[in-house]
Amino acid sequence: PAADALLGGGISGFMEQVPANQDPQVYLQNKALSHQMSQMEAFFTGLRLPRAGYPKLRDADGQLGLGCDEYHLVQLFSLPADAPPGTEQAASPAEPLAGLDPDDEPMRGVSPFGGIGREEEQAAVVDEAYEKTARDYVARAAISVIAADDATVLERVRWFPAGKRPAFGLRFGVGVHYAGQGTVPKIRNPHELEQITGPIGTVVGQTLHTHLVAGNFGRWTAGGDPRLRQVAFLGAAAGLDDLLSAARRQALDVLAVLAVQPRAGAAARRAENSVRLRFVDVASGKGLWASEAVMAGSPLFRKGGAAVEQAIAAAVKRIDTDLCLADMPELTAEQVKARLAALGLPGAKPADPLAALVELRYYQAAKLLSADEVTELYDAVLGAGKGRTLATGDRAARRALLQEVFLQSETSKGR
Repeated sequence: PAADALLGGGISGFMEQVPANQDPQVYLQNKALSHQMSQMEAFFTGLRLPRAGYPKLRDADGQLGLGCDEYHLVQLFSLPADAPPGTEQAASPAEPLAGLDPDDEPMRGVSPFGGIGREEEQAAVVDEAYEKTARDYVARAAISVIAADDATVLERVRWFPAGKRPAFGLRFGVGVHYAGQGTVPKIRNPHELEQITGPIGTVVGQTLHTHLVAGNFGRWTAGGDPRLRQVAFLGAAAGLDDLLSAARRQALDVLAVLAVQPRAGAAARRAENSVRLRFVDVASGKGLWASEAVMAGSPLFRKGGAAVEQAIAAAVKRIDTDLCLADMPELTAEQVKARLAALGLPGAKPADPLAALVELRYYQAAKLLSADEVTELYDAVLGAGKGRTLATGDRAARRALLQEVFLQSETSKGR
């Protein structure tokens, strides 16, 4: 859009705007980047500051992430020492901020939480506390579906096209797999993410956020830490396993991995980074989709690889069609049998017990598995002798059993 605006008057009109001592390509790139980042910051941040506010950005633990909403205002903004009188209350964390609507609380913005490359011991303690909170949050949400009556299960569970399975909800994370030599870069804000990955990183985050707010990834309850209902940014790591481990500790379902391969001598030149986007199933570690490799940066300075615009369009289409939950199709007995084999049931415990129980509970509610058939499968997930309660018990009994297994034991830590 910035390029279109600058070139709208033709090349002669554009050249008149370029300072005499500046390269026209560099000038256009800077203008386009400034326009893009202002739009992205405005979208992700979405802050409605008090009228008399004097904001000053503060680097909160070196991790500003993919953006933030007004519930993180006190973490990101502080008043300067010489703030005019009357502005102190505008940034006071003890008072509700002017202009905020309590009904806006669910799923606003993208989390600035980073789980990779933690250096300070205190930060690690805080992160571990949040990770347990996240696992318990997912466990409670899953239990509310699994323990429900058949009609509620059929109403709440939907189809996950990319995973080819029933699911009640999906939680997403974004992480950078940095394959370069030396220190893994710290990514603290959208501008730094865009410099490493090009526009594909920020567009993917924006698209996931939009679908999350729209409810296309399931119904996630409000309350508690707002990061629980946001797309988690996991930072950058030298290994994919590190990103997946962080995603599992937060009980995420799908990880958008931006694999960055710097070219020799690229150093600070963002147009020299080769970037490939992958969507990965967190529990199994299996890839769901991968883009073509593109060269990060403006198309004007791209040096090979598939067109950035085409890669972005393909990623957005994949999110729209394969990652958003859809209406349940009519499943056959053969399809259910194939899914049980994919889960390793009844011989092995699934990698994600809660997701497997949601799936099994749906098959039971839809009369695709009988109570006797599903009891053996429940036993494989929960432990011998517990399946009968889940298969035939009332709602209270099912809930008590699931809470005992997933909220009062180490099981919930590994999901």
